[in-house]
This record gives sequence, structure tokens and C-alpha cells, in this order.
Amino acid sequence: MAHCIPTYMLASGLISKGMNWWQALLTILLGNVIVLIPILLNSHPGTKYGIPFPVFARASYGTIGSNLPAIMRALVACAWFGIQAWIGGQAIHLLIRAVYPAMADIDGRTNPGADHRWLYGDRIHFVF
Repeated sequence: MAHCIPTYMLASGLISKGMNWWQALLTILLGNVIVLIPILLNSHPGTKYGIPFPVFARASYGTIGSNLPAIMRALVACAWFGIQAWIGGQAIHLLIRAVYPAMADIDGRTNPGADHRWLYGDRIHFVF
């Protein structure tokens, strides 16, 4: 089972929507098992023969067709990076607000109607 902050957020979201803790845990476990099966089937040739995924994909799709699975993996990686960056930016922003409470209303004075407070935490998270 994946132990990471988005999984914890998913569990807390399921519990807040009315599930018991064990129902949320079982739902996440079932989702992980469903995803685990194709991942294991996909990784088996690489570990058995010592070849990376693009080489394995060429055997099934050809040299031109193997670009499709590579692009699909790249899109998933971009989406996952976006999720991690969003969560990291929120965490940095909340950490800054805990240390400097005046940060909570910085945009209300400089730009009324806009909410760019999360952007500061996101930029700091991006740099580090």
C-alpha cells in the first residue's frame, strides 16, 4: 500500500465524507491492489531480462508505436509532479503562516480580491 501524503489526504477525505476508518482503509487497499496487478505485469520482463520499459514497449508496439506508452507515462508523471507540488506548496505556506501569522492577510492589503497566498509557498517549494 502506498504510504504518502496524498494517500493520507484521500483517507481523511473519505472519512470526512462519512466512511468509517476501516472502510476508507479497505477502499484505498482495493484501489492499490487493482493498480498493482498491471504494474507487476509490466515490470516483470524488465526485472527478468534486465531491460528498461522503452525497450520492452518496442517489442509490443514497434519503434514508432512505443512512443504512445512513453507519452502516456510522461503525462502521468507530469500530473503526479503537479499534485506533489501543490501539496508541498500548501505545506510550506501553512508553515510560514504558523511562524509569521501576519502572512495570512498579506494579499488583502496589497491586492484586494486576489488570493495569491498559496503562490508564495509554491514558489519556495519549487526552489528547494
